[in-house]
Amino acid sequence: MAFSSFAISKGFFQIEPHIHREYEFHYVVSGKAVLVMGTNQKKIIAGDFFCLSPGSIHCVKTERNADFIHLFFLFSPDASLAAIFSDLEKNLRNFKIYHVGRQYLYFFEKLKMSVSDSDPLLQKSAQLSLLAFLYEIVSRGARQQENSQQNIFNRTLNALYENVRGKITLTQLAEINNISPEYLSRCFKNKFGLPPIQFFTKIKIELALQYLRQQNIRIRDVAGLLGFEDALYFSRLFKKWTGNSPEKYRANIIRNDRVN
Repeated sequence: MAFSSFAISKGFFQIEPHIHREYEFHYVVSGKAVLVMGTNQKKIIAGDFFCLSPGSIHCVKTERNADFIHLFFLFSPDASLAAIFSDLEKNLRNFKIYHVGRQYLYFFEKLKMSVSDSDPLLQKSAQLSLLAFLYEIVSRGARQQENSQQNIFNRTLNALYENVRGKITLTQLAEINNISPEYLSRCFKNKFGLPPIQFFTKIKIELALQYLRQQNIRIRDVAGLLGFEDALYFSRLFKKWTGNSPEKYRANIIRNDRVN
C-alpha cells in the first residue's frame, strides 16, 4: 500500500519522539507548532509542507490551547516509481521546510479520496499526483522562492534602515510583506544570521559607533538620535554588542587619535 495514516490532528498535542519506516509528509493547514528532530527545532506555520525521511527521530508539539491543524500521511512509493522518487529524496531531506501557501488543502483532500478508493488506477494516480506536486515545489523552490524572498529582504531592509532612528516591530515588518511574523523571522535569519529585530539593533549599534566618533555629540544624545528613550538601556545594549560601554569606546577613539 502506497499511503497510510492519512489523518488530521487538531488542537494541543505533543507526540513523543518516534520514527517511521516510510516517508512522512506534513501540510500545515492553520496555526503554528514546533518540529523537533534531535537537538534541532523549527517553527512550522500555516502553508508549510515538509517531508521526514524513514528512520528520522522526530516529534511535533504545539502550545497549550493552540489552534493548530495539520494533515499528515505516510508514503512508500511503489517499486515502479521508486527510482523516480529517489531523484527527489535528496531535496526533501535535511530538515527542509517548503512554504507552499495555503491553497493546497483541496489538492490533499482529493489525494486522500483517491487513496481511499478501491480502484488501483486511482491509487496509482494519487502517487503520480504526489510526485508531480513534489517535483513542482522542489524545482520552483530554488527559483521562485529565491525571487520572492529577495523582494521580502529588500522591503524589510528598506524598512529597517528608514526607521533606524526610530522604532519598528516584527509585526509591522510582516505586514509590509503581507506574510506572517514567524515566516519572515525564519527566512530573514536563514539569510542574515539574525532575526529582523536583532538585525535592526545591529544597524543601530553600527550607526552609534559613527556618532560616538564625533566628540561634540553627547552619549545620551546619541541614544536619542537612534530612538532610545532610555540612555542607560542604550549603554547596556551597546556594551552587550561591542564589549565596551559607549564612554570607554569613545575614550579609546580619543586615545588612538592622539597616538596617531
